[in-house]
Amino acid sequence: MNKYSFTKGLCAVAMGAVLALGTASTVAYASVPGGPHPHDDGTIYVVEDALPETASFEEKYGERIPTQNLNDDQYETLDPHMAQSASFCSDATFSRRFIVNGPTTFYIAAGTTVEFQRGITVPEGSSLTITGEGTLIVNSLLHAGDESVGYAGIGGDPTHPNAGNITIEGVTVSSQAGAYAAGIGGGIYGRGGDITIDSSAHVTSIGGSRAAGIGGGYCGASGKIDIKGTVDAKGGFCPCNDDQHSDLTGYVYNAPAIGSGNFYHGMRKAQVFNVTLEQGSNVTVQVPNFDHVDAIGAGFYAIDGQLHIDGAVNEVK
Repeated sequence: MNKYSFTKGLCAVAMGAVLALGTASTVAYASVPGGPHPHDDGTIYVVEDALPETASFEEKYGERIPTQNLNDDQYETLDPHMAQSASFCSDATFSRRFIVNGPTTFYIAAGTTVEFQRGITVPEGSSLTITGEGTLIVNSLLHAGDESVGYAGIGGDPTHPNAGNITIEGVTVSSQAGAYAAGIGGGIYGRGGDITIDSSAHVTSIGGSRAAGIGGGYCGASGKIDIKGTVDAKGGFCPCNDDQHSDLTGYVYNAPAIGSGNFYHGMRKAQVFNVTLEQGSNVTVQVPNFDHVDAIGAGFYAIDGQLHIDGAVNEVK
């Protein structure tokens, strides 16, 4: 069991001083239209209306992707009888998937590194604020193979696909997802919650195949993403040959760095992202290898959303 403080000692008092940081500002969004995307057979799918609620799973998502879902007792969580906050004043490592319940705050003190080796689930309806001056390392890929499929680094998972709201203030965060899940945001088939990255934060986030680095999982839209700090994001990370693009070898990036995930062609999704890069932000994004996929914005078989850029954007190809 890891030791983290619930007391009002020096580390906990420092948390109270930091929680006042980082309130998202209101900005005017500009609509960014896209074009229709061709299917592999050349057919053009016009992205206008989503499928009706009565559509089958296969019509919405195609063949179901196998995942290994966790039972409630397989997650690690905070003591439900204690306040939903933890102050990390010394290094800590969690080998099981962590889940938060309700509004939760992690304070990580300067010089402290906290590692979640199987990621953090933030279910829809819950929220997580990560604050302080320390370092957070999250890697849902540590356990290779099917165990990692569908698990966001921070956010959704196969059991809880839609992510709750995530706020990052001051800390340095490195987050990597399993296949079909966002580095920070939605799990497989899940949308990202609202994600706020404060001006003092430094975030590196890598999404799994067909999922955004920050935003939606596979077949998932983003929530509102507001970035003020320094971000390095890559989407659709696939450390192998892509089965549909055998000419691409090595590391393939097949989804947006920031925005929605890719969609199954039958879904015809529109209005799938809402991204603000505020003045003073410094964002580096991996340009996807595939046509019809934006570095910031819409994934495959999706168009249209809201994008407002006042900060610096560096594209890596």
